[in-house]
Amino acid sequence: MSLAAQKAQNTLRTFVLIAGLTGLLLVVGQVVGGRSGLVLFAGLAVVMNLAMYWFSAKIALKMSKAVPVSEAEAPELHGMIARLVIQNSRSARADGCMITSLGKAKLRKSRTDLCSSTLR
Repeated sequence: MSLAAQKAQNTLRTFVLIAGLTGLLLVVGQVVGGRSGLVLFAGLAVVMNLAMYWFSAKIALKMSKAVPVSEAEAPELHGMIARLVIQNSRSARADGCMITSLGKAKLRKSRTDLCSSTLR
C-alpha cells in the first residue's frame, strides 16, 4: 500500500470515528433533552472536536509520559531526522507541491515500553 493510500485510509477512519461519536452525542442529547438537549449536545460535540483537534498531540505525549530527546543524548537520531528534512525539502510531494521548508522536529521518547506491553 502506498503512503498516499495509507494516509487516505487513516483520514477516512478518523472522519468516521469523529462522525460516529458526534452522532452518538446528538442521539443522546435528543433522548435526554429533546430539541434543546440536541442543541446543547451539538455544541458540546463541536467543543470536544475542536479541543481534540488542537490538543490531541499534547494529550498523547502526556499520556505516554514522553520526554524530550536532546541532541547530546541521541546524536544519530537527530542526524537522521536532519537528513530526512533536507532530502524532503528538495523533492516534490506526490500532489505536485514543493516542500519549501520543514522545521526541525521536536523529538521525544516515551518512558513506557509500548512494544512489550502490546504483545503480552
